[in-house]
Amino acid sequence: MTRKNRQSPITDPEYSWVSSKVVKHTTEYNTRKKVDAFVFVYTVCDEFVADYVVARPCRANERVYMKPRPDSYDFTYVYEYLFKEYNITFQLTDFEAGMLNVMNIPPSQLHPNSLTFLKCFDLVLGIWALIPQ
Repeated sequence: MTRKNRQSPITDPEYSWVSSKVVKHTTEYNTRKKVDAFVFVYTVCDEFVADYVVARPCRANERVYMKPRPDSYDFTYVYEYLFKEYNITFQLTDFEAGMLNVMNIPPSQLHPNSLTFLKCFDLVLGIWALIPQ
């Protein structure tokens, strides 16, 4: 599907499962200036992975629940409150990234409590591995 003939997110049958309230919600981070201002104030990734994480503005017809277009770069949408309210940054451990990949869930679709549970589970596994058997 090319950009020119891409359907409105409101009428695209692929997203018919999404609540109309969610569909109509657009991002305020739709310009480079707004995204840069956000990244200046909030930490979105750990310093040692900053070369690999890029924050970009959303297009007018993009919504957080959408899949990337086939011709797009590898990315995920993220709710701003993960950075503002929970101080979550991007640098998922191999376990966290692997679990999200197996479940086919982008980080933006996890409730913060679920991400916390995943991080705690990873921590417990790490501690368990240190205990002599």
